Amino acid sequence: MGRSFQRREAFVGNKGSSFLSSELSRFIREMEDNREDEDHHRHVSDVSRRQRRDAFVNSINPTALIPKDEMSSSIERVLTLEADDGSEVYCPPEWNALTMKTRAKLTSLLSWDNLSRWEFDIVDVTELSRDTMKGSSRNGFEYSRQCCPLLLVGWAILCAPMAQRAMEGSLGDNADTTTTAGRSSRGSAFPYPFSDLKINPSSVCNFLREVESRYSSENPYHNNIHAADVTQTLHCLLQFIGQENLCAIYEPVDIFALILAATFHDVGHPGLNNLYHKNARTNLAITYNDVSILENMHSAVGNSLLLGETKQPKWDVFQKFDDRQIERARSVMISAVMGTDMGSHFESVGNLAGFVEKVRTESTNAIGASGTSFSRDQNNSNSLLGVKQELPILSILVRVLSSEIKDENDESPKKECTHLANSILKFLLHAADISNPAKKLNLARYWADMALKEFFAQEGVRVANLTGM
Repeated sequence: MGRSFQRREAFVGNKGSSFLSSELSRFIREMEDNREDEDHHRHVSDVSRRQRRDAFVNSINPTALIPKDEMSSSIERVLTLEADDGSEVYCPPEWNALTMKTRAKLTSLLSWDNLSRWEFDIVDVTELSRDTMKGSSRNGFEYSRQCCPLLLVGWAILCAPMAQRAMEGSLGDNADTTTTAGRSSRGSAFPYPFSDLKINPSSVCNFLREVESRYSSENPYHNNIHAADVTQTLHCLLQFIGQENLCAIYEPVDIFALILAATFHDVGHPGLNNLYHKNARTNLAITYNDVSILENMHSAVGNSLLLGETKQPKWDVFQKFDDRQIERARSVMISAVMGTDMGSHFESVGNLAGFVEKVRTESTNAIGASGTSFSRDQNNSNSLLGVKQELPILSILVRVLSSEIKDENDESPKKECTHLANSILKFLLHAADISNPAKKLNLARYWADMALKEFFAQEGVRVANLTGM
């Protein structure tokens, strides 16, 4: 079945009727020859098949020359195909509009291994996302050379490994059978435990598209490219934490909400910083009382799209979440976005460092009082946790949060550890947001240039307002 669904998109496009006919015929023949589970396809609901068939027919390029009624019966059979894990294969229309050559390049760039690398180059993804098929359109939507890196990167991370499998499937005969797009070959990169969240890839992509459209393309720095870069960098930092630590400390909804927050952490940025708004007494400054002005606005816009008055069913990513999960996700998103205010950077760093030492000391005392042994190495169970050993703070959090230890006042240190864990989660987005100088030289220079352009543009606006020009 793996090879069968790889040709799902091969016959979709603006290639002409002969190509579509031949590809469809070959696809059906291969499906018949290689089908491994006939019973599964026989028991698929007739209603479900008709719905999926109609949705696919309606998404076909309107310039295609094959009449829909001639394709319907064959497409109905094609649409019963699913990925190996039973999930439906979905590609956003922006992906389907790309040339086959560009899809192949992006499939490699957006593989799970590559997304998890610090050297990831968002500029490459941005430029490739402009390379759409000439005159391509789906459902009446005309594609231009406007880039969509946030949608592609967000889809690749939030919907993995389904997204990577869909990318490979869209390549048809051009697929590289040696790629590990939907898997991890390095050993250090690991998938997120999002399966129980029942995430809908279509809803995620619709949300990302809406958010991306609200970033100003006129901003040299605070634009959709920056949002995509921060989203990928955050993902990379989460990978650095390691699967064991991350999954022991945080719930899946925490991780999902944090990555989602990265996508809209600067949405609607006007290219003018908080200090400008405060001094100019802009409407935003008045609305948010001069406190984290832009961060309040970004959080409000993102949360409104997800849960407020601008929410729409087509991008309701929390559709399958229960009330507790939604409340938790909202708390994580608000805290993370508000934590990106550079005005409180040094205060935040100092507070976090002090909190780490406090938790380290209190947890050490609690562990010592309990008589419980915690080792630096699992193979050395007799080595007691002590100040000199300096266990990594994440290891302390894992061990305390998974234990029943209580301190001498009969108050569990888990509260402090939980508070610290939430603070670290928030700080990860802030770290990703200001990570540019730590990237490889060409990217660091690129972002430095973009920041300078935006700062100088802001100064021009300030001078113009002062002189009345």
